[in-house]
Amino acid sequence: MPKITLVEDDPVTRTIISAAISTIGDVQIVSTVQEAIPHVADSDFVVTDYNLPDGRGTEVIKEAVANRVPYFLTSGDGLDLMHTHLDLAPHTIPKPVGVAALKEMTETRIGQFDTMYESGLPLVFSYSKKSKDAYAAKIMIEGAGLARVVATANDNRWMELARDLARTPAPLSILIADADSDAGAQVIEMNATELRTSYIVLCGKDRENEMNHCVYPFEGDTFLDMVDSRLARADPGARI
Repeated sequence: MPKITLVEDDPVTRTIISAAISTIGDVQIVSTVQEAIPHVADSDFVVTDYNLPDGRGTEVIKEAVANRVPYFLTSGDGLDLMHTHLDLAPHTIPKPVGVAALKEMTETRIGQFDTMYESGLPLVFSYSKKSKDAYAAKIMIEGAGLARVVATANDNRWMELARDLARTPAPLSILIADADSDAGAQVIEMNATELRTSYIVLCGKDRENEMNHCVYPFEGDTFLDMVDSRLARADPGARI
């Protein structure tokens, strides 16, 4: 089984995350930067909190990158951390995160250092009021190797982060966001136009036939086909 190093000093969070990832690998649990560093080089994956008793999780990440070990950075201040470290945004998971989602996201990243951390894959932004939907999009897209995904949920500041990411050397290729009305879908279209990016509007399965230009994506390959076509498209902003 893969070797996973978990760096987390909070006992409750440590138990929750360990339970999630222990089903896919042998988990070594440590609480500090100093304890983590000796384990990183022999790991297949690292999950580290940002705020640690003796430093920052970014110190652990530097060691992971030096040894080409894929990683996730977790934080209760996830969106603020993404703003501060835009380069780490696709690899940052805001707390709290569901056990099932973390397990699947970790599975898609193990053995994928070249693809997810060095290849220059396109960048996609996924926002939903429901974290499970934001992370479902991340799991599907990254699992297919199509793009790196910045995922965040239930935070009204998400568009500020999207704007910041759109100004980076690797700008956004697709904006994915949910809406519960046609008016909400129009707001997403306007946001995407501002960002000069393509977009996909998500809606609940029960609204798919009621709203114009929205899709419930988490069945079959339709969603991934849409993502793939937008990544290949020269002109941004096309509707579904």
